[in-house]
Amino acid sequence: MKTLLVNPLNYSFSSSPPLGLGYIAANLKQHGLPVAVFDSIPQFGRKITETEVNTRFLQTVDGVKPGVIGLSLMSCQMKHGR
Repeated sequence: MKTLLVNPLNYSFSSSPPLGLGYIAANLKQHGLPVAVFDSIPQFGRKITETEVNTRFLQTVDGVKPGVIGLSLMSCQMKHGR
């Protein structure tokens, strides 16, 4: 069963990589489980719209076809994590 780990859009904090999701993904891979990470935070100050993120996310889900989707978010991201 494939796992998709998601870092939702966030305008409140810096665009640092989702380190926690990286740790989880590495552990799953070490145990032979397929995993993909979807990071919706734009890197290098690039602006991105919610529509673009939603489109990319749906394309990722369609391509990965995960059995499990895990979200990593802070309370300030709740609006974008729905």
